[in-house]
Amino acid sequence: MRSDENFDIPNRLRQVLEKGVSLLNDREFEELAGEFFEIMGYTVSLTPVTGDKGIDLYIRLGDSPTFSVAQCKHWQTPIGAPTVREFYGAFVDSGATRGFLIATNGFTETAKAFAEGKPIVLARGESIPISIMSIIARGERYFLLRLKDPDKRHR
Repeated sequence: MRSDENFDIPNRLRQVLEKGVSLLNDREFEELAGEFFEIMGYTVSLTPVTGDKGIDLYIRLGDSPTFSVAQCKHWQTPIGAPTVREFYGAFVDSGATRGFLIATNGFTETAKAFAEGKPIVLARGESIPISIMSIIARGERYFLLRLKDPDKRHR
């Protein structure tokens, strides 16, 4: 981080960095994933806790007519192929152009094999705080300002 930046890490991110992603509840994990996409410049909408039809986040860049969706799995075991297939069905049904399945404990080899060649990204949720910190370390002012003022988030 550049020395001329005066930046305080938001409380939620500080707690995640100190305690780890595993201590978040399911909704907090979804919110953290949403914050990551927002820091990257996307507009994010969280779905209701129940009745979400397999989608936790709707993600859009600017005024683009296309959008992406994400599902967050805060599980203690790796995600298997059946869960990836279920998400893929929800993704296709949503009309999105890309899907992100974010899991705290990774994916089985069969899950990875199923996702291969499809417009879905399998992402380890435990890397979100590290990714956010790398953005901060690069000193990108736009992202820093978005982190400083979380009330400007679009939800």
